[in-house]
Amino acid sequence: MDLWSNSPVKAETSGQGEINAAASSQHDITLSQMQDERELKRERRKQSNRESARRSRLRKQQECEELAQKVTDLTAINGALRSELDQLKKACEDMKAENSQLMGEMEQSEAPSVVTTLSIQIDTSKAHHGNNDLHHNKNNNDNKG
Repeated sequence: MDLWSNSPVKAETSGQGEINAAASSQHDITLSQMQDERELKRERRKQSNRESARRSRLRKQQECEELAQKVTDLTAINGALRSELDQLKKACEDMKAENSQLMGEMEQSEAPSVVTTLSIQIDTSKAHHGNNDLHHNKNNNDNKG
């Protein structure tokens, strides 16, 4: 051992140097092969990631196109429903106007007694129910006394 450099002193014989050189070159080849394998794996992983990203972009693009088509379809359906709603509102207004006209004609016709009779029947029906309540309360009071 060299005292000044703390490294062992190697005494090489001519045969030992050749063995060390062969082992060293074989070690270098193995190390180089390992680095090449790592580089290949890294390149394969990069390529795999690129393909995965490409597939992801295609999926997103397809989803975006499907959503755009859905917007178009729903917009058309919404327009049709609005049109139908407008038609129904107009029909309702027409029926209300016709109903008012018919009610006016009926009141002015020779049969106002029908409206009066219906009105009287409704009033008597309310009064009849009111009397039943009074009669019912009176019977309850009689039973208590």
